[in-house]
Amino acid sequence: MYFYVILQFPLPQARPDIVSYSAALSGCEKGKQWEKALSLLVEMREQGLPLETIAFSAAISACEGARRWDFAIWLLEEMVLDSAAPNSVTYTSAIGSCARAAQWTWAILLLDEMSWRQLEVGAVALSSAIAACEATAPSATAAPQLLAKLSADGLMASKCWAAAATDALP
Repeated sequence: MYFYVILQFPLPQARPDIVSYSAALSGCEKGKQWEKALSLLVEMREQGLPLETIAFSAAISACEGARRWDFAIWLLEEMVLDSAAPNSVTYTSAIGSCARAAQWTWAILLLDEMSWRQLEVGAVALSSAIAACEATAPSATAAPQLLAKLSADGLMASKCWAAAATDALP
């Protein structure tokens, strides 16, 4: 929030740059201020500043904290349209937002997209996807899909993941 205030009252000849916007976005992420994060991205675009992966990732994380999975996915799509390269952190945050909202289909789709982009699917992304399946009523569909995904990606080697995904079965 502090950095956002600084951007609102700049020095007469000072112009916010990528560093100051990134700091403000980081503050929005920590404060779960997803709406302010989105408005900062708009401001950056209006200022002609490049929207890079780190800016999008911070905004997506702010959406995750505020349980705005819909905006997290929208930002991920915007990222690709802006030619910013989503990374594992970006996808993990988007999957986390889906898990918080029990959007298991989106969580699994995002895991698939991570694999397609040849990004590392880490423990947090898998945990979030499993949590999305566990929190969902039709987990009879969700958990088997996730088990198939883990198996197809060679991630079933971990007995821990297999057990957690199996626990999500009804």
